[in-house]
Amino acid sequence: MIIWHRTLSSPRLAVSVGLALVLSVSSSVAQHEAFYQSWRWAKFAVAHGLPSNQVFAVAETPARTIWAGTQKGLAWFDNYQWHTVEIKKDREAPSVMLMETYGGDSLLVVVDSAVYLGTTKGFHLLVPFDEKIQSLVPVPGGAIYILTGQTLWMYNQGRLHRLRAPAQPMQSGGKNLWKTSSGSIWLNTVRGLYRGNGKSWTRVLPASPTACFITTVVEDGSGNGLAAVDQPSEATGVWEWTRNSKPSKSSTERSRFPQTMDASPAGTVIVVYQSGDVRIRHRGVWSSETAPPLAFSSTHVVKYRDNGDLWLGTDEGLFLFKSFTSRWAYWRHPFADLRNYSHEISRISDGSIWMGTLRGIEIHRPNGRVEYIEEILGTTLGTVTGIVEDGQHNIWVSSGASFEGAFQWNGKRWKHFGPAVGLTAERIHKIRLDRKGRPWFLGLGIDYRDPVHQPGAFVYEHGTFKNWPARRDSVSPGLVSGRVYSFAEGRDGAYWFGTLHGLSRWQGERWTHWDTRRGFADQNPRVFALAVDSNGSVWFSNEGSGLGLVSKSDSLRFYTTDDGLVNNIIWDLKADESGGLWIATRGGLSYYANGLWSNVTLRNGLNSLSLWDILPLKDKVYIGTRGSGVNILNRSDEMHPPFLLMDPPTVQESRALVRWRAFSYFGEMEPEDIRYRHRLDDGAWSDWQKEAELSLNELPVGNHEVEIQARGAFGAPSEPAKAHLLVEPPLYRRPEVIIALSFLAVTIAFLSGANWRRERKHKRQLEQSDERFRLIASSTTDVIYDWNFTTKAVWSNEPNRLYTSTPSLIPDDAFNTWLDHVSEEDRDRIRTSYHSIISRKSPEWHEEYRYRRTDGTYGHLLHRVLIFYDDNGNPARIIGSGMDISERKDAEELSRYLSRRILEAQEGERRRVSRELHDSVNQILASVKFRIESLEEQLTGRSLRFKREAGKTKQLLNKVMNEVRRISRNLRPAELDDLGLASAVRSLAEEFTERTGIDVTLLAPWPKSSLSPEITETLYRIIQEALMNVEKHSSATRVIISFTASDENLVCSISDNGRGMQPDDRGKSRSKSGGLGIVDIRERLSFLKGWLEIGPRGKGGTTLTVHIPLGHQSSSTTTPS
Repeated sequence: MIIWHRTLSSPRLAVSVGLALVLSVSSSVAQHEAFYQSWRWAKFAVAHGLPSNQVFAVAETPARTIWAGTQKGLAWFDNYQWHTVEIKKDREAPSVMLMETYGGDSLLVVVDSAVYLGTTKGFHLLVPFDEKIQSLVPVPGGAIYILTGQTLWMYNQGRLHRLRAPAQPMQSGGKNLWKTSSGSIWLNTVRGLYRGNGKSWTRVLPASPTACFITTVVEDGSGNGLAAVDQPSEATGVWEWTRNSKPSKSSTERSRFPQTMDASPAGTVIVVYQSGDVRIRHRGVWSSETAPPLAFSSTHVVKYRDNGDLWLGTDEGLFLFKSFTSRWAYWRHPFADLRNYSHEISRISDGSIWMGTLRGIEIHRPNGRVEYIEEILGTTLGTVTGIVEDGQHNIWVSSGASFEGAFQWNGKRWKHFGPAVGLTAERIHKIRLDRKGRPWFLGLGIDYRDPVHQPGAFVYEHGTFKNWPARRDSVSPGLVSGRVYSFAEGRDGAYWFGTLHGLSRWQGERWTHWDTRRGFADQNPRVFALAVDSNGSVWFSNEGSGLGLVSKSDSLRFYTTDDGLVNNIIWDLKADESGGLWIATRGGLSYYANGLWSNVTLRNGLNSLSLWDILPLKDKVYIGTRGSGVNILNRSDEMHPPFLLMDPPTVQESRALVRWRAFSYFGEMEPEDIRYRHRLDDGAWSDWQKEAELSLNELPVGNHEVEIQARGAFGAPSEPAKAHLLVEPPLYRRPEVIIALSFLAVTIAFLSGANWRRERKHKRQLEQSDERFRLIASSTTDVIYDWNFTTKAVWSNEPNRLYTSTPSLIPDDAFNTWLDHVSEEDRDRIRTSYHSIISRKSPEWHEEYRYRRTDGTYGHLLHRVLIFYDDNGNPARIIGSGMDISERKDAEELSRYLSRRILEAQEGERRRVSRELHDSVNQILASVKFRIESLEEQLTGRSLRFKREAGKTKQLLNKVMNEVRRISRNLRPAELDDLGLASAVRSLAEEFTERTGIDVTLLAPWPKSSLSPEITETLYRIIQEALMNVEKHSSATRVIISFTASDENLVCSISDNGRGMQPDDRGKSRSKSGGLGIVDIRERLSFLKGWLEIGPRGKGGTTLTVHIPLGHQSSSTTTPS
């Protein structure tokens, strides 16, 4: 518990007495102030074992097992760390928001509309439901009440049956079913709030005029409780009742949306609202947390423990506020009271604690009474800096600031000692005892800047004062300065004095000094405090340089924050009976013992960092502060050592890394405050360290055991945690490795011999292959080269016939040299083609072009290239070949010439036959027709049979004439020569439509420029063949013929809407009718440097597109050389 003392004010009397009123932590004032003591808070998160930082529920069983329901499952606490427990196997951990303790150490948990029962060892399904479970509570006799929707159930001994509720349960607004600390069961219904005892129900809060939406109901152990009502608006707020009174609406708590609330066993109630506001009720009085600690942010649940500690489940983790503790107590007055400044704390032989403050003396008697002394013999005490009880049980009081001399209390009366009796000091800073029990008075002058008028020290013995003054010069005896702040007698009988200008020691009738010329060359020489520990070591402080130690060789050593001291500005230090050293600093409390530093700050329990005087006793340590009263550390309180959890060690060769995690008891220590030490194989323990890991090097081969101990502030070390290490010998020393290496050596020797023989064979084969390649490369007439962009190297063969020149072997010139040998007509085309391939990252390129030979003439070259690219897409290597194809080109040209001449001869013969048919045969047939018509007219009616035969003959003759004309037109239409291409095609289309019924549309415009006879004839034959194919194969109903002409090109397109051309149709060489096939069309176009495209037409049909360059009209009949 925390002790808060409130004293009665008294008038300025010689002695004023007050009665200490002890207020427990349940006081709202105590609770409010304690919330801001950071050492009382412990935080648990995923790092401590929780499944998730988001905590929705907390419960503690009668057997003291603590459970937490989180967003990712359930965990229990072993007082050091959290352990996750699986509820449902083979699925992701569910969110746990509803749970209740059951029996001695069991827990009921609701997950997915089912109730589970279990302990720390595991859970099993108890009873499933088909609808959402709002709440459940255990009732006396082992039964469980379960609320689902508007139905109340009871589960008992494996049986589930419906209960008759006092009214229809509410379905929304909250859990609507609760069990409070008093053992009562509460049910919210449409008719109001009922209290049950397992047998009957009593309505406590009627619904008037409408049902109430109640979010929470809590009660303390005495039956005093609260209910948070959210709706209706006229009932909104907190309703309160006592064990013997009916609920009434609070006059102050009218807010809506409380997030959570709970009542402590002592009756204190805490309410956390969704807005973040925190309200506390104690003894019927509500108060607010004006600035709640961060632990209250995003709170889901608050839960009091039986000892008054408070759990807070939040989105940031689970917090524990340790309200109850016997480790710390505090004596403090209201703010601005000068008695909160404590300059001196002394324990008197009757057990009383006397304290010197800025407002006189405060005395705490063993029976709890508190007395205040503000005046003695008419002197206002003001600041009291020295209090001590001498060997004769006289109590001496002095001041370094307020009054002259010293006062003595002999148990009956006060007496003043001053200049009249030899105590000539203007001010007495401190009073200290030597080992004989004699008091030493440490004097100060009024002005510390006056080095002459400083009184020195005084010892009182047998009723007289003896002065120990300062030396007059550097060689005369005496103190190094007459302004004395501290005194101590060593175990060897030496007197030690701390002064303004340094440290002085009187031993064996001889003075020794440490000042700016010795020991304090770089430090402030003012020694403010002295202490001698149980080993006889002398410790001192000079305010800003840390903790000083006088070594056995009389040298000075200083310990600072770098060594573990909490702060370098020290105001007091005392040694306790066990040899430990207590150090009060401007930044907290330090304890030094056995080489270990322990520090206490606000995080550990101090209410102020600015400390002044300190009094260490066997069971308690009294710590005076500058304005915050006295902090009392209970040394007899059990301090649990941390628990260590070892991680698997890592061993690599002769090195090992050992890591561990430390968990303190109920989170009472921060990880950075825990210290560790280790030892290897039962060796000596190491020094204490902060790091939670250990690196070991050069470990001998074999098994090793590492032991780790943890220690907190002032506590005993933990039981050693052990890690076992196996350091295996080097590979070359392991038997299995030696055997394997031997086998490997034999294998390698065998394989090396075989490999040597194989390499010789491969080398001979490679030499033969190289020779074969050189012969082939030198005998071929082709150029072969390898251009490496990375190494900037170009290799080329030497062709047998130097028809073509080899590439330049200078990388930077190779490309331009090559282009210089390309004919001017082809150079731009080749350059564009090459760069296009490079830009597309194509791996292959080949072109034919005219190339300047080595003799200056031009030939045709086929150039093939393989291109390899680097990771950035740039060419890295090119392998190419060049073949002179001039002879092939000449042969092709000759073949084309002969084919063209044959076609010309065919066309000439067709023209001749066509004219013969038209001019001769047709004329003869026409004469025959005239004669038959004449004969028909001469036949009389008696020769009707002959007349009919003549008519039939005339009809046959007409057919013959038409067929002759058609054959003549097909062989060579007269319109083509007489009227031109347009008239010939139009006549052909009309005849085709008349004969087949397929509509032919001719689209304008026709070519305006005059076309060569060769182009005209080729176009006519292609259109003629296309119409014939449409008639026989396409099943079309319409054909469209169009022309597009420019100065350079002529394009003719023939499209139909038939079934389309199948892929295998395109390769037919000739039609069965004897007309031009696709091959013949392409061949005829090749003579004109033209080409043919065949493709589908839109939604159906086929399109033939003919391309003829007009620039070749004049050269189409050139005779090859």
